[in-house]
Amino acid sequence: LLRAAVSVSANLAESCGPHSPAKAAMLIDVAIGSLNEVERLLRLLQRLGVREVTDALIESVVEVRKLAYGFRRRVQHSSPA
Repeated sequence: LLRAAVSVSANLAESCGPHSPAKAAMLIDVAIGSLNEVERLLRLLQRLGVREVTDALIESVVEVRKLAYGFRRRVQHSSPA
């Protein structure tokens, strides 16, 4: 879970570097995949009864994923640097 969460922030940060739109979109895709993994693991932990994993926490991950999709769409429609 920690590895996937770190991957989200690392790939989103790297996507903001001096890359082509295609490379930046690919890095955002990796972050989105990691967000999927985070959500899946949180849902599993919730089913196992880990009290700290709440619906609100999972919904926050879903919201971040929606934002990442919008970011990717914006990057794909930008002109190369």
